[in-house]
Amino acid sequence: MGEVLRVGIIGAGSMAQAHAAALAAIEEVRVTAVADPELERARALAERLGARAVPEQADVLDDVDAVWLCTPPFLHCAQALAAAAAGKHVFCEKPMALTLDEADRMIAAARQAGVKLMIGQVLRYYPPIAALRTLVESGELGEVVYCFSRRFAAARFEAMAPWRRKGTMGGGFVLEWGIHEVDALRFLAQRPAGQVYGRLAFLDRENPDFATDAHAIISFAGGITATFDGGLTSAIREWTWGVQGTRGAARAEGMQRLRVARLDERNERVLELAPLTDPERKINLAVLQENRAFIEAILRDAPVPVPGEEGRATLALCLAIHRSHAVGQAIALQGA
Repeated sequence: MGEVLRVGIIGAGSMAQAHAAALAAIEEVRVTAVADPELERARALAERLGARAVPEQADVLDDVDAVWLCTPPFLHCAQALAAAAAGKHVFCEKPMALTLDEADRMIAAARQAGVKLMIGQVLRYYPPIAALRTLVESGELGEVVYCFSRRFAAARFEAMAPWRRKGTMGGGFVLEWGIHEVDALRFLAQRPAGQVYGRLAFLDRENPDFATDAHAIISFAGGITATFDGGLTSAIREWTWGVQGTRGAARAEGMQRLRVARLDERNERVLELAPLTDPERKINLAVLQENRAFIEAILRDAPVPVPGEEGRATLALCLAIHRSHAVGQAIALQGA
């Protein structure tokens, strides 16, 4: 075994569990500490990893090379700045921040400290999105004309962590869930967004600043149109993506099938995709892939696949959806 990277996990919630399982499967990694104010929760995760449990991030920074920020979005900026100042590489779960000013500070801090910053836009590694991107890049579908993402579910608001239901802490549906879908559209369009029109719904009566549902029309450079629709109040669950081009179209059917059709062919074909999870090891393989990519970038001193600048661009587009709803008209964008 070669160089081993010492990792500290900040936060011990559901995403920390997913990252911990993935990191434990990477030979070059040793998780040395887990930090969470709920110390018992930190201990439960740390024991599985052979790591120590501590209540605060500050207790982790002395003996790690990198940190994984798996905490609520309103904490990300301060935690990333502290880690960068200590010379630690930072993997930050999405959304990287709740404002563009915070995102800019995180990017600047990482650059100044000479450490790497990667944002957890894991949908880029999901089999349907990766396969759609491959089809787009191959030219098989022609020039992209339209792409879409739809993510509907019925959530029990009372079962959510309190911070998720606060717009000032979690950001609402668009920033906590929809940011994955908006990033996927950017990833598929491969062009900067020039304009967005968004509409939101606020259906959690106890938390009127919590956007529960969203719809957006995004105009990308090159004449590409994209739509994002989703929310937490639908009786019918749907989670799917698709691309339409000048020569053909492709749509996901669940997580393991992609339906592809070309205008010059009569028959459709179905692509069977790799599984998303390894049930035996209880690992989300997309999370494993993104973690491995960040580890390799650190060990090889190479660029990270989803740097802070990419996370900021997706954040800018999500915030513009909110602004568009507030003013009731489309919002022009630059570089998102």
